[in-house]
Amino acid sequence: MVIKVNKKQLTFISLMAFAILAIGFAIVTILSANSLSPTSNQIIPQNIKTSGTMDMTKVEECFSKSEDEQQKCLDDFMVSYFQGTGETTKQVLADLEAARSTSTTIENDCHPIVHAIGRLTYKLKGNIGDAFEACDQTCHSGCYHGVMERLFYSDTELSSDYKHLTYDDMKEKIPGICDKDKFKNPSNAVIFQCLHGVGHALMYTLDYDLDASLKSCDLLPTNYDRSSCYGGVIMENVTAFDKKKRDLKADDPLYPCSRLDNKYKADCYLMQTSVMSEYGLNNQQVVDECKKTGDYMPQCFVSMGRDLSNYVRTGNVSYVVTACEDTAKENVRPCMDGAIYALIDNTWDLSFAYKLCDSLNIQKNIEDCFSDANNYYKSTYVGTAESMKGACTSYVNGKRSTCLSIASSQ
Repeated sequence: MVIKVNKKQLTFISLMAFAILAIGFAIVTILSANSLSPTSNQIIPQNIKTSGTMDMTKVEECFSKSEDEQQKCLDDFMVSYFQGTGETTKQVLADLEAARSTSTTIENDCHPIVHAIGRLTYKLKGNIGDAFEACDQTCHSGCYHGVMERLFYSDTELSSDYKHLTYDDMKEKIPGICDKDKFKNPSNAVIFQCLHGVGHALMYTLDYDLDASLKSCDLLPTNYDRSSCYGGVIMENVTAFDKKKRDLKADDPLYPCSRLDNKYKADCYLMQTSVMSEYGLNNQQVVDECKKTGDYMPQCFVSMGRDLSNYVRTGNVSYVVTACEDTAKENVRPCMDGAIYALIDNTWDLSFAYKLCDSLNIQKNIEDCFSDANNYYKSTYVGTAESMKGACTSYVNGKRSTCLSIASSQ
């Protein structure tokens, strides 16, 4: 029997099979949501004319550089791109979305690219609310996470006398940081991205002290807030730019989840298969490790599905079907759910999730897939029955009648 995972715990799963940038800037005091005004010498001039020489596909050149140079390259590229086009953040994100189909590098690394867009957007807007309003969901909502990075950091490079903030500093800065009154359109998805981004920011603010970062998340007021933050902390521990700072053990695929307090384990195991993949475990070995996690086995299989989701986007949906239906077997549902939730969160629609459902072979799995995708889409993105039936017509071929029947009943 498959145990269903709490949807609030799973919301974070979309965020990335892609690497996330750690940041190299000095920490500044976190300002209240709307207290910082944009600088007088804004990077984007008013009424600038497009030069015609800017090409978003050139951003892939940053990934030919060393890891230490990539982030600065991305930040410099985005400053030049914004200057050269005079576009808004949403227009630049649309340019990146178009470029994804032209380059495997851009597709696979689009999340750190949009982090750079988010960092620059916060600098220009000067507060969380306006910066979030300027962003969208492109590339696993990385723009929102870049905003949170910039909230914690200034443009000044780390100095020789640099000192990381401490947990005691966080007691003043974390409570209320993502309150709804800080946003013009405080949807559940937007608030989640803020809370998740706080988790990432805590890790590099506290110099990758995993325990102190999780403890700082506990300063948030609700279980949902804390869980969303835990996910960001855990993800940053896995995907940190500086691999040496991570709290991982190459000889233990379940570490650090296995050593954490129980209140952190669910969110930890929702990311742990990315660690296993990094260590070279194949799908069967990942399944074997997930089966060792006891009560957290569903979360581990959700993580497996999330990691597999990008294969759907890049055209190898059959690989995901085989991994979930044939390899995960009795754990097919959480594996499948991990993939479809990630695919929905990536685009905020049902296009790729339905593609996966349409490719499954076992009727019960097909029905569960459409049902779970619809429930998640309704609860997180306020999808309607009509929009789901429209998606069935647009995106589903072989299993369209099943799709329409389930959409009509929900």
